[in-house]
Parts: sequence; structure tokens; C-alpha cells
Amino acid sequence: MSEIIQADVFFFITSVAVIVVTILLAVVLGYIIGILRSIKSAADVVRDGVGTIARDIAALKKAAKKKKEKAETFIKTLTKSK
Repeated sequence: MSEIIQADVFFFITSVAVIVVTILLAVVLGYIIGILRSIKSAADVVRDGVGTIARDIAALKKAAKKKKEKAETFIKTLTKSK
């Protein structure tokens, strides 16, 4: 009879432990999901920033090319007059 009581106590303790571990895993999973959402949000902000920087660099490159062409024209004008 005492073996049956020991088995019941073992299964009760095991059941409580499994429930506690399951609840802890659910809480940890909730935190992980929150962290992943934050990372996704930050990645979206970075992606938008990179797009803005790329457009700015393209505009800067275009402006520099125009300035270069004007400088070349000016230098050609100066060298022709000599």
C-alpha cells in the first residue's frame, strides 16, 4: 500500500513540475516574441534609413557630376583663350 502512495506522490509532484515548467516556457516565449517584434521594427526603421541614404548619395553623385562638367567646361574655356 505504501508503494501506491509513493507512486501517487511522485506523479503529483511530477505533474506540478510539468505545469510550472510549461507556464515558465510560455512566459519566456512571450518575451521572445516581444523581442523579435522589436527587432523587426528596428530593422524596418534601418531599411527606410538606408533607402533615404541611398537616394541622397545618388542625388549627391548627380550634383557632383554636374559640377564636374561645369568645371571641365570652365577649364577648357580658360585653356582655349591662351
